[in-house]
Amino acid sequence: MEGWVKLHRKILDNQFLKKDTNAFKVFAYLLLLVDRKTGIWSGGRFQLAEYCGLNPSTIYRVSKRLENAKMVTLTANNKFSTYLISNWQTYQGDANSTSNNQRTTSEQQANTLTRSKELRSKEVLTFEEKNKIIKDRQAKVGYWQGELKSAKDLLKSCSYTGSDGSSYEKRIKVAAAKLEEIDT
Repeated sequence: MEGWVKLHRKILDNQFLKKDTNAFKVFAYLLLLVDRKTGIWSGGRFQLAEYCGLNPSTIYRVSKRLENAKMVTLTANNKFSTYLISNWQTYQGDANSTSNNQRTTSEQQANTLTRSKELRSKEVLTFEEKNKIIKDRQAKVGYWQGELKSAKDLLKSCSYTGSDGSSYEKRIKVAAAKLEEIDT
């Protein structure tokens, strides 16, 4: 399946869907599954349950609630059900798509122009400036790493207890302090 559907803002005012989240979920999946021209989907509740991630008995009860709310028309037989979305053409028709497309295009162009101006106004570092920052950080890291050149050295330092009683914990604190210096 590919394509898109329109989701009208009136759905936010629907008290039934606000209170029943399973009904909203099933209705949203039905909107995506129906034929784009007719607003009809034929399938079983087990198939719809798999799409929605709900129990088939829950799908049955929700389908009945959607039908009672007159949001869908449900026709069932012993093999499958046919769901017809009420007012499909009202909300999915092509009546206002041209004006909406023109508005969207003009808004995108204006937003892009504003964003381009913002990017140009920011200070940009040159290649040399970036390299200098990297080399400075590498130099700072190098001076406190000392004898820790490999993972083996790191493991030795973790089990280290000096003559003054210092241990790896002290070394970790020193390393953390040096990292904070680098980042500032």
